Amino acid sequence: MSTDLDAACAKVGRYLYEFALLEREINASIVQILDLKSDAADVVSHSLDFFKKVNLLKIVANETAPKEDVNALQSLFNDIAKLNEGRILMAHAAFEPAANDGVQFRVTSARGGAVRVRDPLWDKKQFEDAYAKLQSTREKVKKVRPSLTVTISPEGKSELLSAYTYGSLMSANVGGSYY
Repeated sequence: MSTDLDAACAKVGRYLYEFALLEREINASIVQILDLKSDAADVVSHSLDFFKKVNLLKIVANETAPKEDVNALQSLFNDIAKLNEGRILMAHAAFEPAANDGVQFRVTSARGGAVRVRDPLWDKKQFEDAYAKLQSTREKVKKVRPSLTVTISPEGKSELLSAYTYGSLMSANVGGSYY
C-alpha cells in the first residue's frame, strides 16, 4: 500500500474508532437504564440497532431531564444523528487518498428512480473536527446517563423509575444542568 492510502485508511479508521467509543457509551447507558447484568448486558446492547438504542436513550432522557435541559438534549441527539451519517459514509463508501492530506469518498445511490452521485471530499481539518466532535459528544452522553430502571406493571405497561443523578453534575459546577 502507498503511504497516501495508509494515511487515508488511518483517518477513516480513527473516525470509526471514535464512533465505536461513542456507541460504547450509549450501550453503557442502555445497560444502566434496563439494569442489565453480565452476559445479558452484552447480548442486549449488541443486538439492538444503533438508532433503537439512541431512541431509547432519548426517550428516557427527555422524560427525566429538567426543563432547562430539553433544548441541549435535542442538540445532543441531533449531533449523534449527524455523526452517524459520517459513520455510514466511512463504513460503506469506497474511498481513496486525495490532495492535501484529504480523503475522497465515492457514493452512488438510486432513489425514487433517479441516480444520485455524491462524492464528498474530507480534508484533514474536517477529520480533526469530527474526532473532536465525537469525543465531546461522548462526554455529553456520559453527563446525561440516567440512573433509571424499566419495570413492567401487572397490566403490562412499562414504567420508568428514578431520575438523573445530579451529584456528579453539581460537583462539576454545572449547576444542576447538563450543559
